[in-house]
Amino acid sequence: EECVVDLSVGPECAIVHRGSTGVELRDVTRAEFDFITALEAGATLGDAVETAAVPLAALPMLLHGLFRDGIVAAVRPPAAA
Repeated sequence: EECVVDLSVGPECAIVHRGSTGVELRDVTRAEFDFITALEAGATLGDAVETAAVPLAALPMLLHGLFRDGIVAAVRPPAAA
């Protein structure tokens, strides 16, 4: 079966991670991708939410999915100044 890629629909975002059954692909929105990227770069939770413009109402389900899938494994308090 031939697969056709239609570039006119714009970019898609995905996270590739190691799941319980091996390598898994998770489709994410651009805001979710920016949020995860900010966290990976060391941003605080608040800064990551602001940078990615994640709606606060979506944050609990987003965090739940990230922890459930093992994409986020821990939360650390910020270093003392």
